Amino acid sequence: MRKFINRKRAERYMLLMLLVFFGCSPTTVEQVDLFWPPPPAQPKIKYLESWHRVDDFGKSAFAVFAENIIGEEGTLMLRKPQAVAVDSSGRIYVTDTMHGAVIVIDRVAKNFWFLGKVGQGKLSVPVDIAIDEGSGRIYVSDSKNNVVNIYNMNGLFQMNISGGGPEGSFERPTGLAIDKKLKRLYVIDTLKHKIFVFSLDGKYISTMGSRGSEDGQFNYPIYIAINSKNEVYITDSGNFRVQAFDSEGKFIRKFGQIGDCLNCFARPKGIAIDSEDHVYVGDTAFNNFRLFNPDGQLLMDVGHAGLGPGEFQNPSGISIDQQDRIYVVDQLNFRVQVFQYLGGRYSGEKKNLLDK
Repeated sequence: MRKFINRKRAERYMLLMLLVFFGCSPTTVEQVDLFWPPPPAQPKIKYLESWHRVDDFGKSAFAVFAENIIGEEGTLMLRKPQAVAVDSSGRIYVTDTMHGAVIVIDRVAKNFWFLGKVGQGKLSVPVDIAIDEGSGRIYVSDSKNNVVNIYNMNGLFQMNISGGGPEGSFERPTGLAIDKKLKRLYVIDTLKHKIFVFSLDGKYISTMGSRGSEDGQFNYPIYIAINSKNEVYITDSGNFRVQAFDSEGKFIRKFGQIGDCLNCFARPKGIAIDSEDHVYVGDTAFNNFRLFNPDGQLLMDVGHAGLGPGEFQNPSGISIDQQDRIYVVDQLNFRVQVFQYLGGRYSGEKKNLLDK
Protein backbone atom coordinates (compact mmCIF):
# COMPACT_ATOMS: atom_id res chain seq x y z
CA MET A 1 0.00 0.00 0.00
CA ARG A 2 2.85 2.40 0.89
CA LYS A 3 4.51 1.75 -2.48
CA PHE A 4 1.23 2.51 -4.23
CA ILE A 5 0.80 5.78 -2.30
CA ASN A 6 4.39 6.81 -2.99
CA ARG A 7 3.98 6.08 -6.68
CA LYS A 8 0.79 8.14 -6.81
CA ARG A 9 2.56 11.01 -5.01
CA ALA A 10 5.39 10.84 -7.53
CA GLU A 11 2.93 10.91 -10.42
CA ARG A 12 1.14 13.93 -8.93
CA TYR A 13 4.45 15.69 -8.37
CA MET A 14 5.51 15.18 -11.99
CA LEU A 15 2.16 16.45 -13.25
CA LEU A 16 2.31 19.46 -10.94
CA MET A 17 5.77 20.26 -12.31
CA LEU A 18 4.30 20.17 -15.82
CA LEU A 19 1.51 22.49 -14.68
CA VAL A 20 4.04 24.89 -13.16
CA PHE A 21 6.16 24.79 -16.32
CA PHE A 22 3.26 25.49 -18.67
CA GLY A 23 1.56 27.86 -16.24
CA CYS A 24 4.67 30.03 -16.16
CA SER A 25 5.20 29.98 -19.89
CA PRO A 26 3.77 32.72 -22.12
CA THR A 27 0.18 32.29 -23.23
CA THR A 28 -0.03 29.92 -26.16
CA VAL A 29 -2.35 32.16 -28.16
CA GLU A 30 0.48 34.43 -29.17
CA GLN A 31 0.06 37.54 -31.31
CA VAL A 32 2.98 37.04 -33.66
CA ASP A 33 3.34 37.56 -37.39
CA LEU A 34 5.05 34.55 -38.89
CA PHE A 35 4.85 33.79 -42.59
CA TRP A 36 6.24 31.20 -44.97
CA PRO A 37 7.98 32.08 -47.16
CA PRO A 38 9.17 35.10 -45.16
CA PRO A 39 8.99 38.64 -46.57
CA PRO A 40 9.60 40.10 -49.04
CA ALA A 41 8.25 37.00 -50.81
CA GLN A 42 4.48 36.63 -51.20
CA PRO A 43 3.38 34.63 -48.13
CA LYS A 44 1.50 31.36 -48.52
CA ILE A 45 1.33 30.13 -44.91
CA LYS A 46 0.61 32.20 -41.79
CA TYR A 47 0.95 31.11 -38.17
CA LEU A 48 -2.29 31.66 -36.23
CA GLU A 49 -2.10 30.17 -32.74
CA SER A 50 -1.17 27.21 -30.58
CA TRP A 51 -2.72 25.62 -27.50
CA HIS A 52 -1.90 22.82 -25.09
CA ARG A 53 -4.67 23.12 -22.51
CA VAL A 54 -8.40 23.61 -22.58
CA ASP A 55 -8.43 26.99 -20.84
CA ASP A 56 -6.50 28.48 -23.77
CA PHE A 57 -9.99 28.85 -25.25
CA GLY A 58 -11.39 30.84 -22.30
CA LYS A 59 -11.78 30.74 -18.54
CA SER A 60 -15.15 29.01 -18.64
CA ALA A 61 -13.41 25.98 -20.09
CA PHE A 62 -11.52 25.33 -16.85
CA ALA A 63 -11.89 21.64 -16.02
CA VAL A 64 -12.00 19.78 -12.77
CA PHE A 65 -9.83 16.91 -13.77
CA ALA A 66 -9.28 15.71 -10.23
CA GLU A 67 -10.84 12.36 -11.07
CA ASN A 68 -8.62 12.07 -14.11
CA ILE A 69 -5.26 13.39 -12.98
CA ILE A 70 -4.27 15.25 -9.83
CA GLY A 71 -7.18 15.19 -7.39
CA GLU A 72 -7.51 18.98 -7.38
CA GLU A 73 -9.12 21.70 -9.42
CA GLY A 74 -7.01 22.40 -12.47
CA THR A 75 -7.07 22.58 -16.22
CA LEU A 76 -6.99 19.74 -18.70
CA MET A 77 -3.75 19.59 -20.67
CA LEU A 78 -2.78 17.57 -23.68
CA ARG A 79 -0.46 14.80 -22.52
CA LYS A 80 0.45 12.84 -25.64
CA PRO A 81 -1.62 14.17 -28.54
CA GLN A 82 -1.52 12.04 -31.65
CA ALA A 83 -3.98 13.29 -34.28
CA VAL A 84 -6.50 16.08 -34.75
CA ALA A 85 -9.72 16.68 -36.69
CA VAL A 86 -12.19 19.57 -36.95
CA ASP A 87 -15.89 19.48 -37.82
CA SER A 88 -17.91 22.12 -39.67
CA SER A 89 -19.09 23.72 -36.41
CA GLY A 90 -15.49 24.32 -35.36
CA ARG A 91 -15.32 21.62 -32.70
CA ILE A 92 -11.80 20.26 -32.39
CA TYR A 93 -11.10 16.57 -31.75
CA VAL A 94 -7.67 15.49 -30.46
CA THR A 95 -6.69 11.87 -29.92
CA ASP A 96 -4.47 11.57 -26.85
CA THR A 97 -2.84 8.22 -26.16
CA MET A 98 -1.97 9.03 -22.52
CA HIS A 99 -5.50 10.18 -21.74
CA GLY A 100 -6.73 7.09 -23.57
CA ALA A 101 -9.51 9.13 -25.14
CA VAL A 102 -10.43 11.79 -27.67
CA ILE A 103 -10.63 15.30 -26.22
CA VAL A 104 -13.45 17.22 -27.90
CA ILE A 105 -13.13 21.00 -27.57
CA ASP A 106 -15.95 23.39 -28.40
CA ARG A 107 -14.17 26.71 -28.71
CA VAL A 108 -17.45 28.62 -29.13
CA ALA A 109 -19.10 27.26 -25.97
CA LYS A 110 -15.67 27.17 -24.27
CA ASN A 111 -16.07 23.68 -22.89
CA PHE A 112 -14.82 20.19 -23.57
CA TRP A 113 -15.72 16.55 -23.13
CA PHE A 114 -14.08 13.17 -23.50
CA LEU A 115 -15.04 10.71 -26.21
CA GLY A 116 -14.26 7.04 -25.52
CA LYS A 117 -13.07 7.60 -21.95
CA VAL A 118 -15.43 5.17 -20.20
CA GLY A 119 -18.17 2.65 -20.90
CA GLN A 120 -18.97 1.04 -24.21
CA GLY A 121 -16.49 2.06 -26.84
CA LYS A 122 -13.80 2.79 -24.25
CA LEU A 123 -10.51 3.54 -25.98
CA SER A 124 -7.04 2.41 -24.95
CA VAL A 125 -4.59 3.87 -27.49
CA PRO A 126 -6.53 6.15 -29.86
CA VAL A 127 -4.42 7.01 -32.88
CA ASP A 128 -6.40 8.71 -35.64
CA ILE A 129 -9.87 10.18 -36.02
CA ALA A 130 -12.10 10.83 -39.03
CA ILE A 131 -15.48 12.57 -39.07
CA ASP A 132 -18.33 12.13 -41.53
CA GLU A 133 -21.04 14.62 -40.69
CA GLY A 134 -23.15 13.41 -43.61
CA SER A 135 -23.75 10.07 -41.92
CA GLY A 136 -23.33 11.51 -38.42
CA ARG A 137 -20.41 9.27 -37.52
CA ILE A 138 -17.04 9.67 -35.81
CA TYR A 139 -14.40 7.00 -36.43
CA VAL A 140 -11.45 6.42 -34.07
CA SER A 141 -8.67 3.87 -34.56
CA ASP A 142 -7.42 2.10 -31.42
CA SER A 143 -4.05 0.45 -31.98
CA LYS A 144 -4.11 -1.49 -28.70
CA ASN A 145 -7.61 -2.94 -28.95
CA ASN A 146 -7.08 -3.35 -32.73
CA VAL A 147 -10.45 -1.91 -33.68
CA VAL A 148 -11.96 1.18 -35.24
CA ASN A 149 -14.72 2.47 -32.98
CA ILE A 150 -17.71 4.27 -34.47
CA TYR A 151 -19.60 6.90 -32.46
CA ASN A 152 -22.43 9.26 -33.31
CA MET A 153 -21.85 13.02 -33.30
CA ASN A 154 -22.89 13.17 -29.63
CA GLY A 155 -20.15 10.71 -28.73
CA LEU A 156 -22.37 7.68 -28.17
CA PHE A 157 -20.75 4.40 -29.16
CA GLN A 158 -22.43 2.63 -32.08
CA MET A 159 -20.20 -0.29 -33.09
CA ASN A 160 -16.64 -1.20 -33.96
CA ILE A 161 -14.79 -2.67 -36.93
CA SER A 162 -12.12 -5.28 -36.20
CA GLY A 163 -11.05 -6.11 -39.75
CA GLY A 164 -12.65 -7.94 -42.62
CA GLY A 165 -12.37 -10.09 -45.71
CA PRO A 166 -9.59 -12.60 -46.36
CA GLU A 167 -7.09 -10.42 -44.48
CA GLY A 168 -8.87 -11.12 -41.20
CA SER A 169 -8.50 -8.99 -38.09
CA PHE A 170 -6.54 -5.78 -37.71
CA GLU A 171 -3.06 -6.01 -36.19
CA ARG A 172 -2.47 -2.28 -35.70
CA PRO A 173 -5.06 0.09 -37.17
CA THR A 174 -3.70 3.62 -37.43
CA GLY A 175 -4.51 6.18 -40.14
CA LEU A 176 -8.11 6.86 -41.18
CA ALA A 177 -9.66 8.78 -44.06
CA ILE A 178 -13.15 9.18 -45.48
CA ASP A 179 -14.01 9.51 -49.15
CA LYS A 180 -17.22 11.52 -48.82
CA LYS A 181 -18.08 11.28 -52.51
CA LEU A 182 -17.75 7.51 -52.75
CA LYS A 183 -18.84 6.99 -49.11
CA ARG A 184 -15.85 4.88 -48.15
CA LEU A 185 -13.76 4.54 -45.02
CA TYR A 186 -10.04 3.81 -45.44
CA VAL A 187 -8.16 2.18 -42.55
CA ILE A 188 -4.39 1.71 -42.54
CA ASP A 189 -3.08 -1.40 -40.78
CA THR A 190 0.54 -0.53 -40.12
CA LEU A 191 1.70 -4.00 -39.08
CA LYS A 192 -0.06 -5.72 -41.98
CA HIS A 193 1.32 -3.13 -44.41
CA LYS A 194 -2.15 -2.87 -45.97
CA ILE A 195 -5.05 -0.49 -46.42
CA PHE A 196 -8.56 -1.77 -45.70
CA VAL A 197 -11.57 -0.21 -47.43
CA PHE A 198 -15.05 -0.26 -45.86
CA SER A 199 -18.43 1.29 -46.44
CA LEU A 200 -19.29 4.02 -43.94
CA ASP A 201 -21.43 1.57 -41.97
CA GLY A 202 -18.46 -0.77 -41.56
CA LYS A 203 -18.99 -3.34 -44.31
CA TYR A 204 -15.76 -4.68 -45.79
CA ILE A 205 -15.10 -3.79 -49.45
CA SER A 206 -11.46 -4.56 -50.24
CA THR A 207 -7.80 -4.28 -49.25
CA MET A 208 -4.82 -2.90 -51.08
CA GLY A 209 -1.08 -3.33 -50.77
CA SER A 210 1.47 -5.77 -49.37
CA ARG A 211 4.84 -5.44 -47.71
CA GLY A 212 7.69 -4.32 -49.94
CA SER A 213 9.30 -1.35 -51.64
CA GLU A 214 7.83 -1.63 -55.14
CA ASP A 215 5.11 0.69 -56.42
CA GLY A 216 1.89 -0.14 -54.58
CA GLN A 217 3.69 -1.90 -51.73
CA PHE A 218 4.17 -0.53 -48.23
CA ASN A 219 6.58 -0.65 -45.33
CA TYR A 220 4.82 0.54 -42.18
CA PRO A 221 2.29 2.94 -43.71
CA ILE A 222 0.76 5.22 -41.11
CA TYR A 223 -1.44 8.16 -42.26
CA ILE A 224 -3.74 8.76 -45.20
CA ALA A 225 -5.57 11.65 -46.93
CA ILE A 226 -7.87 12.04 -49.94
CA ASN A 227 -7.94 14.92 -52.42
CA SER A 228 -10.78 16.46 -54.45
CA LYS A 229 -10.23 13.96 -57.29
CA ASN A 230 -10.68 10.99 -54.93
CA GLU A 231 -6.97 10.26 -55.13
CA VAL A 232 -5.63 8.55 -52.01
CA TYR A 233 -2.28 9.70 -50.56
CA ILE A 234 -0.50 7.49 -48.00
CA THR A 235 2.62 8.14 -45.93
CA ASP A 236 4.68 5.01 -46.52
CA SER A 237 6.89 5.69 -43.53
CA GLY A 238 9.35 2.80 -43.73
CA ASN A 239 9.96 3.49 -47.41
CA PHE A 240 10.43 7.23 -46.71
CA ARG A 241 7.88 8.28 -49.31
CA VAL A 242 4.30 9.20 -50.10
CA GLN A 243 2.33 7.07 -52.55
CA ALA A 244 -0.83 8.11 -54.40
CA PHE A 245 -3.57 5.86 -55.80
CA ASP A 246 -6.80 6.36 -57.69
CA SER A 247 -10.16 5.49 -56.14
CA GLU A 248 -9.88 1.91 -57.41
CA GLY A 249 -6.51 1.39 -55.74
CA LYS A 250 -4.38 1.74 -58.87
CA PHE A 251 -0.94 3.25 -58.25
CA ILE A 252 -0.55 6.76 -59.71
CA ARG A 253 2.63 8.35 -58.38
CA LYS A 254 5.10 8.52 -55.53
CA PHE A 255 7.45 11.12 -54.13
CA GLY A 256 10.13 11.17 -51.46
CA GLN A 257 13.08 8.99 -50.58
CA ILE A 258 15.67 8.59 -47.85
CA GLY A 259 18.78 10.73 -48.03
CA ASP A 260 19.95 14.32 -48.18
CA CYS A 261 17.93 15.99 -50.92
CA LEU A 262 15.09 18.48 -51.34
CA ASN A 263 12.41 15.82 -51.71
CA CYS A 264 13.86 13.48 -49.10
CA PHE A 265 12.05 12.35 -45.95
CA ALA A 266 13.49 11.09 -42.67
CA ARG A 267 10.33 10.06 -40.76
CA PRO A 268 7.20 11.05 -42.72
CA LYS A 269 4.06 10.80 -40.64
CA GLY A 270 0.93 13.00 -40.74
CA ILE A 271 -0.61 13.96 -44.08
CA ALA A 272 -3.40 16.31 -45.14
CA ILE A 273 -4.65 18.01 -48.32
CA ASP A 274 -6.02 21.54 -48.73
CA SER A 275 -8.76 22.91 -51.00
CA GLU A 276 -6.29 23.35 -53.86
CA ASP A 277 -5.00 19.76 -53.50
CA HIS A 278 -1.63 20.75 -52.05
CA VAL A 279 -0.22 17.90 -49.96
CA TYR A 280 1.11 18.58 -46.45
CA VAL A 281 3.41 16.00 -44.84
CA GLY A 282 4.80 16.18 -41.32
CA ASP A 283 8.29 14.81 -40.71
CA THR A 284 9.06 13.93 -37.11
CA ALA A 285 12.83 13.88 -37.65
CA PHE A 286 13.00 17.18 -39.54
CA ASN A 287 10.53 18.71 -37.03
CA ASN A 288 8.56 20.47 -39.73
CA PHE A 289 5.78 19.97 -42.20
CA ARG A 290 6.40 20.08 -45.93
CA LEU A 291 4.15 21.47 -48.63
CA PHE A 292 4.00 19.73 -52.04
CA ASN A 293 1.98 20.29 -55.19
CA PRO A 294 -0.33 17.40 -56.22
CA ASP A 295 2.44 15.86 -58.35
CA GLY A 296 4.86 15.73 -55.44
CA GLN A 297 7.03 18.76 -56.18
CA LEU A 298 8.28 20.33 -52.95
CA LEU A 299 7.07 23.93 -52.58
CA MET A 300 8.30 24.83 -49.10
CA ASP A 301 9.11 23.65 -45.59
CA VAL A 302 7.39 25.13 -42.55
CA GLY A 303 9.06 25.09 -39.15
CA HIS A 304 12.07 23.56 -37.47
CA ALA A 305 12.99 22.09 -34.08
CA GLY A 306 12.14 24.24 -31.07
CA LEU A 307 9.58 25.36 -28.51
CA GLY A 308 8.31 28.61 -29.99
CA PRO A 309 5.54 29.43 -32.46
CA GLY A 310 6.05 27.59 -35.73
CA GLU A 311 8.61 25.29 -34.12
CA PHE A 312 8.08 21.60 -33.43
CA GLN A 313 9.14 18.63 -31.38
CA ASN A 314 7.90 15.46 -33.09
CA PRO A 315 5.01 16.70 -35.27
CA SER A 316 2.40 13.99 -35.69
CA GLY A 317 -1.11 14.16 -37.19
CA ILE A 318 -2.20 16.97 -39.52
CA SER A 319 -5.71 18.09 -40.43
CA ILE A 320 -7.05 20.90 -42.64
CA ASP A 321 -10.52 22.40 -42.21
CA GLN A 322 -12.91 23.92 -44.76
CA GLN A 323 -11.26 27.34 -44.41
CA ASP A 324 -7.80 25.89 -45.17
CA ARG A 325 -6.64 26.24 -41.59
CA ILE A 326 -3.88 23.72 -40.93
CA TYR A 327 -3.88 21.94 -37.55
CA VAL A 328 -0.59 20.22 -36.65
CA VAL A 329 -0.13 18.04 -33.58
CA ASP A 330 3.16 19.09 -31.97
CA GLN A 331 3.44 16.00 -29.84
CA LEU A 332 6.43 16.53 -27.57
CA ASN A 333 5.52 20.18 -27.05
CA PHE A 334 2.12 18.89 -25.83
CA ARG A 335 0.15 21.18 -28.12
CA VAL A 336 -1.62 21.71 -31.41
CA GLN A 337 -0.41 24.53 -33.66
CA VAL A 338 -2.69 26.21 -36.18
CA PHE A 339 -1.66 27.82 -39.47
CA GLN A 340 -3.53 29.35 -42.40
CA TYR A 341 -2.96 28.52 -46.04
CA LEU A 342 -3.31 31.92 -47.68
CA GLY A 343 -3.00 31.17 -51.37
CA GLY A 344 -3.32 34.53 -53.09
CA ARG A 345 -5.64 35.97 -50.45
CA TYR A 346 -3.19 37.76 -48.17
CA SER A 347 -3.07 41.53 -48.62
CA GLY A 348 -1.36 42.52 -45.36
CA GLU A 349 -4.45 43.82 -43.58
CA LYS A 350 -5.14 42.67 -40.03
CA LYS A 351 -8.08 40.31 -39.88
CA ASN A 352 -9.16 37.40 -37.73
CA LEU A 353 -8.35 34.30 -39.76
CA LEU A 354 -9.76 32.13 -36.98
CA ASP A 355 -13.32 33.21 -37.74
CA LYS A 356 -15.48 30.76 -39.66
